[in-house]
Amino acid sequence: MGGQKKKRHIPTTSHRNKTSQNGTMTASIIEQTNSVSSKDVPNGRSIVKNALFFLIGAVLMALLMPQIQNLINALRNNRSDNSQISHQLEIPKTDKNFSDNEIAVLKKSNETTDENNKKISKELMDFNATFLTKITPKKIFVDGRRIPPVELLPQKPNNSSVKVFLFEEFLSEAECDGLMSAHNKHVHDASNVDPILCFDSVSTLRQHLKEAGKQQVKVTPRDFTPGTTCVNATFSRQLKAWFRQNWSYSTAFYPGENRFSAVFAHRVQQAMGLIESNGGKFQITAYPEGVGENYCCTKLIQDCVVDGHDQRDRVATVLVYLQDVQEGGKTEFPARNLGETKKGRALLWNNMNENGKCEPMSIHNASKVVTGHKYILQRWYYYKSFYSLGKRPPEPELPARESGQSRVSCDEYDHGSCRWYDEWNYDHLIEYQRQKLTLI
Repeated sequence: MGGQKKKRHIPTTSHRNKTSQNGTMTASIIEQTNSVSSKDVPNGRSIVKNALFFLIGAVLMALLMPQIQNLINALRNNRSDNSQISHQLEIPKTDKNFSDNEIAVLKKSNETTDENNKKISKELMDFNATFLTKITPKKIFVDGRRIPPVELLPQKPNNSSVKVFLFEEFLSEAECDGLMSAHNKHVHDASNVDPILCFDSVSTLRQHLKEAGKQQVKVTPRDFTPGTTCVNATFSRQLKAWFRQNWSYSTAFYPGENRFSAVFAHRVQQAMGLIESNGGKFQITAYPEGVGENYCCTKLIQDCVVDGHDQRDRVATVLVYLQDVQEGGKTEFPARNLGETKKGRALLWNNMNENGKCEPMSIHNASKVVTGHKYILQRWYYYKSFYSLGKRPPEPELPARESGQSRVSCDEYDHGSCRWYDEWNYDHLIEYQRQKLTLI
């Protein structure tokens, strides 16, 4: 503004030192030209010419020295076999941000051949993100079934952009039965080896022990295996018995891993306007009867991060019920009546507005299963796509485990039960948790 005084720029220490060094270098050049005897100087133009050459050379050297030093340091780091995780990732210098899975992909690529490493790095650098800003539901026909969207309006008007739609018979009975059968077989085959149990904190582990009537068992962070928040196989086996396997079961498959993934993705794009490039993995989750009975009657879920700044977040959720539930197991939104769970029925809702901001009103409840079993298929679509979206990530080496051994994650005790997974991610690694904010 006109009434404000302009702030005087005060050079930093490093800037003053650089200025001082350049000034000394220039003074030295002038001193050298002045010390030349008159018999060696044909005329004044030669003196000026030589001085200019020296000055230009000195300035170029000063400008190039930082780049030369960086190159030397990079070569030294590449020769180090014991570099830290941030050096192992060797994330290219770019204005692009990297997701959790991209970090894992880059780390894994550095452990393979140079040729594969170059291929992955090139694909990552050449990747162009796509944006999905809204849902666009419309009527479709599938195998003679007419499938129109039905909007579930809130009982009271609000300023939220969240919209919820229902699609009856989005999946056929045969499709639902096939997905449940594949899920159950996968869980059965993986259950030959007891899972490893992981927790978000030692406090959560203590709360679960208290709920199981084992509060006399004293645990500390030392009970976690080195570098993780998971307990070892022996303790996991004991906890499994104490907790009575009171958890849900999730299996995942990725685009291209089976024919159904393409069929489902195409149907979703036609009926809901959600493009394949912004879709993540497919997740089937089963809730046995009574899961969650030791907790509050519902589990609050937010599929995006409120007040988050990263647009690589879940803009929309697609959920399909694979089986009728006799009692309980509903998905409920504030002031909206979704009715009973029904086999083949799909729900669609947006979690973010068109500007990429998470909508607090997208929070919903997953009520406990009172009678029967609940099976659902879910897929999340992201506002901004990223390289590793929809790709199965490499599994971490920690904790030490048998081939094919599953995990059970018990996080946020007050918000729900534990969950069994057929794949491993990096959330249980202490080093990853410590560095992920700076690595991503």
